[in-house]
Amino acid sequence: MLLWDSLCRFRPSPRLMNAGRLVGFLLTIASLILVVRQGITEIALSNWQNFLSGGLITLIAYGVSFGLQAVAWALLIGGLSRTLTDWRDLEIYAFSNLMRRVPGAIWYLVERVESYRDKGLSGRLTLAASASEWGLLIVSSVGVYALTYLGQDQVLLRLTSAVGVVILCLTSARVLQRRAQLRTLCSNSLPIVSMRSRWMDAWPEICAVGLVYSMCHLLGAVMLYELACIISPTSLFLFSDAVRFWALTVAVGTLGSVIIPLNIILRDLTVVVTLTSIMPAPTAITVGALLRVVFAIADVSYSSGLWLVARVARLHSKVIQKRI
Repeated sequence: MLLWDSLCRFRPSPRLMNAGRLVGFLLTIASLILVVRQGITEIALSNWQNFLSGGLITLIAYGVSFGLQAVAWALLIGGLSRTLTDWRDLEIYAFSNLMRRVPGAIWYLVERVESYRDKGLSGRLTLAASASEWGLLIVSSVGVYALTYLGQDQVLLRLTSAVGVVILCLTSARVLQRRAQLRTLCSNSLPIVSMRSRWMDAWPEICAVGLVYSMCHLLGAVMLYELACIISPTSLFLFSDAVRFWALTVAVGTLGSVIIPLNIILRDLTVVVTLTSIMPAPTAITVGALLRVVFAIADVSYSSGLWLVARVARLHSKVIQKRI
């Protein structure tokens, strides 16, 4: 609670905040270079053609997952704050995601808190949304892991998938209805509302975000499966194993990001440990190194790209509004 209250009250000067953002961005680029350099020395690929094809599939899957998570964050913060989402939410998500690669979770939290203060939201609300994001990631990971572990029966798995699709459609319709209702509300009309009331009122967005994260876990399994097949094409590695292993990795990595400074290391260790149950340890270490390199490149590239697109779109919309 001490960290929570400190973040809520912490107000750096704009000049100090801009300097911190520049330092964080430079540290992110430096970490990218170090990760790629170290990963290349750990990876020994004999067939680069397979690596390029599998790497392309991995990058596409990561891009789709990243876009879905950005939209999920916009829905979550919009539901809890009872405001309409816009390009600014995607811009904040993209830049704060770059800060995740700086050691310690506090940096990207400070970035989110300060950015949303400029948008008129309190630090407590932004931190509550971030905590909700962590919780939904963990809960969805546990759910996907349980379904994959218990879903050896294909009938049960198909039935669960069909129910999930129905819930997704109903929740999406409810979210769209809520978006239309929010157009008639003022964000400052209810300045003092308990977080419990906000969570209860934002249940459509919370359900939608949980389902989106579940789909993102499947996309993460695609990435893990493709990279594992590149390194060890003869291993008995099934896609259901990739789904289960990736769900466990996300749960451990998300929980670890709250406890230790470097959740990336914990994520890599979880991948290697789980893969050693199916393939030799040296092969599992190589898969972990390849995953680290691809994720570092994709994370920085997509975050920078989304930040640029969202910023340009936001500034362009402001220009149009002024002309009107």
